[in-house]
Amino acid sequence: MANHKSAAKRARQSEKRRVRNASVKSKLRTCTKKLNVAVDSGDKDLAQSLLAPVCREWDKSVAKNVVHKKTAARRKSRLSLKVNNLLKDVIHADAKSKKTGVKAKGKKKSKKK
Repeated sequence: MANHKSAAKRARQSEKRRVRNASVKSKLRTCTKKLNVAVDSGDKDLAQSLLAPVCREWDKSVAKNVVHKKTAARRKSRLSLKVNNLLKDVIHADAKSKKTGVKAKGKKKSKKK
């Protein structure tokens, strides 16, 4: 238990924020999961209609200081990419294979002396 009045107030404020943050994060996870399910099932219309509200929820969470702005930007970008690829009917390889940096074979540059 807090020994000072200011510490007690800080504890009350922290608890309020914790409850609010948990609620916002739960809503984010739910709407993001709905979008991912729509993309995985191949439902183009549903995925396209859910993308804007999901991005809006991410923006709201940034405004409330629940999620960092770069985290939200990264997540929104990845979701947009998924939906766009679904709309184009393009199937990409696993994300890990993209990150490995496999380069195309080409001519080697000779060193000049």
